[in-house]
Amino acid sequence: MDGDTEDILVTRLLFGEWKNVTRIVVTHRLAHLALFDVIVLLDKGQVVASGSYTEVMANDAVRELVESALVSVEHSVAHPKPMEPLAPPSAMHTLPDEVQHDSSRLTEDEDRATGAVRTGVYKEYLRAMVGRRPMLSPFILIALIGTSIGITILPIIQTSWLGYWTDTFSTSVSQGTHGIWGSVVALFGIDVSASSAAVITYGILGIIVLTGWYGERLLWLYRAAAAGRIIHDQALLGVLAAPLRFFDSTPMGRVLNRFARDVEAVDDQLSWNIEQSFKSLAQTVGALVLILAVMPIIIVVIVPVLFLYYRLQRDYRLSAREAKRLESIARSPRYAHFKELVTGLDVIHGFGREAFFIDTYHNILAGYQRAFWCSIMLNRWFSTRVPIISGFVGLATSVAILVLAWQGGISPGVAGLVLTYALSFWMSLNWTVRAFSEVESRMTSVERLRHYATLEQEPQTTSLPVLSDDVEWPTKGALELKDVCVRYASHLPRVLHDVSFSVEPAMKVGITGRTGSGKSTLFQTLFRFVEPESGTIMVDGVDITRVPLQRLRRSLAIIPQDPTLFIGTVRINLDRFSECSDDEVWEALRRVQLADHIRSLPNGLSSAVLEGGANFSQGQRQLLCLARAILTRARIIVLDEATASVDLATDAVIQRTIREEFANVTVLVIAHRLDTVADADLRVELSQGRVVNITKR
Repeated sequence: MDGDTEDILVTRLLFGEWKNVTRIVVTHRLAHLALFDVIVLLDKGQVVASGSYTEVMANDAVRELVESALVSVEHSVAHPKPMEPLAPPSAMHTLPDEVQHDSSRLTEDEDRATGAVRTGVYKEYLRAMVGRRPMLSPFILIALIGTSIGITILPIIQTSWLGYWTDTFSTSVSQGTHGIWGSVVALFGIDVSASSAAVITYGILGIIVLTGWYGERLLWLYRAAAAGRIIHDQALLGVLAAPLRFFDSTPMGRVLNRFARDVEAVDDQLSWNIEQSFKSLAQTVGALVLILAVMPIIIVVIVPVLFLYYRLQRDYRLSAREAKRLESIARSPRYAHFKELVTGLDVIHGFGREAFFIDTYHNILAGYQRAFWCSIMLNRWFSTRVPIISGFVGLATSVAILVLAWQGGISPGVAGLVLTYALSFWMSLNWTVRAFSEVESRMTSVERLRHYATLEQEPQTTSLPVLSDDVEWPTKGALELKDVCVRYASHLPRVLHDVSFSVEPAMKVGITGRTGSGKSTLFQTLFRFVEPESGTIMVDGVDITRVPLQRLRRSLAIIPQDPTLFIGTVRINLDRFSECSDDEVWEALRRVQLADHIRSLPNGLSSAVLEGGANFSQGQRQLLCLARAILTRARIIVLDEATASVDLATDAVIQRTIREEFANVTVLVIAHRLDTVADADLRVELSQGRVVNITKR
């Protein structure tokens, strides 16, 4: 924060509103040290000085440290501003009755599609399932459908063989003939060789069924995994290439929900539902053909029942689809709340607010369970009505078949076969309707992931290129901003207003201003994280909006206030494109005084970096980012308050490195405190998004 804001917090809060409570302050800012009753100075985990301000200042090393900090503060207080009146104490304990929705709200409500799932969503999943190779895709599609239908028809053939076998032996025994088997030896009234041949045939059919089932399952599992991977990767690429506005307006829990639960539904449940749809449909059609071939009159019952099934599944699908969408949306707040809990766990424990957050989670969970309960109850509603209908119709069909067999209209073997499939027909019809309904419900997960895959993308290329790939750019580091206006979204107010200034090559520029003055927005515009609404930004005479985005960002370097390190190794974090030798990496570490520390690690440059660089201190992470900037060899480097969260020693290392290593590089230093840009060649002061002062040294 800037010096004025820091003074307000110290005088009005720490030693004002909180003056009657015990305060423990952990800080590397020493300007207000004299106000504290007890001071404890730590170094490498040990207490090196403690006591009152007078007692601590008796230590020469401590006194020099504090005096240097006080000198920095004197530099930073260049334009003291009168403090605004403090709000009444009652204002600290009140909240507005209603939070009005206005045009300045950043976060947007999660959108959801309505109506039937678009045909394009099914096509996208089908393309992902069969792969992207035009020569193989038709064969994969035929194999998927063919194996599903085949594995359903094969058991029907196997069962039909039993009926045929039964009828053949019944005729052979009653007429004293050998039937088709041509055997002359009988055992217990049954031809032995014929029996053996029939059993072998039945066994072969069984082996074919079993082998086909395993092959079909492996094929579907493999293609389902491939489809899930393709859809996930497309969604991930869409999010990674989305403009910064997307991350400002989308809670992280919402993104986690889609990449967790929706990806799981696509990977696991959707492919199984589609597979079951084909199987059930094939089994239903096969059983229907078999029944109609034996009893054509049954069509009088089947047609009205099918119409009734159609009406039921239509009503169920319409409701189940929307319920599944609502359930998916209601799941997002759970992920967001959990992430907030993990991130702020220390603060929650410190303030004893565990009960509040538990109650909040219960309310969020109750909202999700209402949506989930609705989805489950719709499923139960459908599942109880379909079996009732199929049960009555199946009973009537079974009675008709038994009567027909009793009267000799069909043989016992055929009667048993038809009776078996008459009963299974209604069951398979039930599963067919449910499977197709579930496919549409689960397809909403593909729909939600496809939404991320088709997000508005950052303009990676430009229709008016001015640089060929073999042209080195930038070579000087000259920068010119002319009437730059920026807003984060069309419905939000401007955050930069007609910003104009010029920077000569190798200049050290300080961008100063109070919190919220637009300093960070300025560097975001330089990197085109936010596109300027109007105006131009020229680097070495080239408009950055006409430079491909990837090339622009690779040509610049940034050292952020919050140092960013990724899971991997030290080397990967320093040399992101593997363009530098080990000697160059070690030299960069030496320049930021980290070489000895990295050598002391077990694996040197191959030492692991935990998530967020958790195994390095704040200062070490910042120095690693500085070494990374050195290795980029960029002609323009931006430091976004890079020393705000580090101790004075690390601050000194960073300032020395900037002076020595970036002497021939244009450096933009975004700073709250003037002491960090005291030796800048040019100072640009911002206030409420406008340039209010430009000072050259």
